[in-house]
Amino acid sequence: MALTFPEPGWNDLAWVCLVPLGVALSKAANARRAAGIGILCGTLFFGIVLRWISATAQWVGPPGYLGWAALSVYQGLFIGLFALMVWAAYRGEAGRTPLARILPFAAAFTAAEWIRNLGPWGMTAG
Repeated sequence: MALTFPEPGWNDLAWVCLVPLGVALSKAANARRAAGIGILCGTLFFGIVLRWISATAQWVGPPGYLGWAALSVYQGLFIGLFALMVWAAYRGEAGRTPLARILPFAAAFTAAEWIRNLGPWGMTAG
């Protein structure tokens, strides 16, 4: 998903970039595995998208890099929340079609993004 941002700007990937995550979540054996997948993907995504913080961290030193890592993990937790919501929606759906998975996936992503933007630590970037 980070590839859809201005650099390198492959905007067409936005339509399919979450498909691998959805497939991985549909095969997750339990909630812990689903949350782990989401947190890992979210942390990597935000680590790439928020790489501009590393430019300012050069002047601050190690605390700047620690802040970059902490913010990436914190924002990644919300993708973990999204993953848990998707995993819960996909449980016990043996007869559903792939098309029926789209609505809970989109609703969970929207809810997690909304929650991520609330409060004093809310952040709309990424």
